[in-house]
Amino acid sequence: MNPRVTDLEVSPNSTFDLTAKIEIGANVSDDVAVDGVFVNVTYPNGTIEKVFLVLSFGNRYNSTFSSPGLVGNYSVKVIANDSSNNLNETETITFEIKNDVPGVSNVVINDGNDVALSSGANRTVVGTLTVTDLNGFSHVSNVTGYFFLTTSGLG
Repeated sequence: MNPRVTDLEVSPNSTFDLTAKIEIGANVSDDVAVDGVFVNVTYPNGTIEKVFLVLSFGNRYNSTFSSPGLVGNYSVKVIANDSSNNLNETETITFEIKNDVPGVSNVVINDGNDVALSSGANRTVVGTLTVTDLNGFSHVSNVTGYFFLTTSGLG
């Protein structure tokens, strides 16, 4: 009889950022004995990484997968083997890695003209910037810019 695999999951959710540590876990049981459990994580570019799961408690096996910094959809297939060399490789789950940080470019301060400031003076400085959401969303909100005065001028 093949090992039984249930409750395959990635946590804490199914969408992660580029630097995420992703917990992969599953419950695995067998009528005799579980010999080994691992997952094949398939990257968006087709690369497959084998991640061994370890018994953490009861029938729960898990491990941590570190994001390789590649944006896209990933597939996780669990492979469980028992002591009689029976395999279960029927359970899969997917997750997504996103780059949620928008890119900023084309920063223009005071229409490109120098800004004259003197000690103790208050001056309004007008600036524009272009913000592009690398995930393709059409709306970016809560953009805040900070400018500071250095000994060589506005930075």
